[in-house]
Amino acid sequence: MAELFLAGKCSAAQLLKVETWYQGFDNDYDHVSGLDEPELSKLEDKIYRGIKF
Repeated sequence: MAELFLAGKCSAAQLLKVETWYQGFDNDYDHVSGLDEPELSKLEDKIYRGIKF
């Protein structure tokens, strides 16, 4: 269904499912909003080191 959504080819029912799923993240704790700038920078460096190109 993600491919259909990204291509703009979802039915109304499928679009509602995607939107409902996405809005469900509003209530989740994001684990990064409370980090200060040095902690965010450290996390970003760790993520980039873990990406294999």
